[in-house]
Amino acid sequence: MQEDLEELQDQYCQHYPICVRRVLPDDTLISMASGEDQDWYAVSFISYAKPKRRAGFDLFSKFMARSMSQLFQARPHWGKISPLEAGELTALYPRFDTFRTVSKSA
Repeated sequence: MQEDLEELQDQYCQHYPICVRRVLPDDTLISMASGEDQDWYAVSFISYAKPKRRAGFDLFSKFMARSMSQLFQARPHWGKISPLEAGELTALYPRFDTFRTVSKSA
C-alpha cells in the first residue's frame, strides 16, 4: 500500500469537504452495515471536476477503497465508485452468496 500511496503524491488534492457519518447496523444482505452488531462509519469524498479532469480523483478513490477494505474490511457504497474486483467484494459481504441466490430466483 505504501507504493500506491506514494504514487498519489502530487496527483490529487481533495477540494471538497470529506464527510464522515455513523451508520447503524442493519439486517439487509449486502449493505455497507449488514451482518454485524456494531456501528459502521461511512466516509464520503466528492469531486465536481469534469470527467476529463478526474484522473487524480480516480487514483485517490481507488486507493481509498482498496486500503480501507484491506485494513478495516470497509465496504464501498453500491451507488458510488466501487473499484474493487468481484472476489474482493464477495469476501467483504458474508451474505453475498445468499444475495446472489435470491436475486437469481426473483
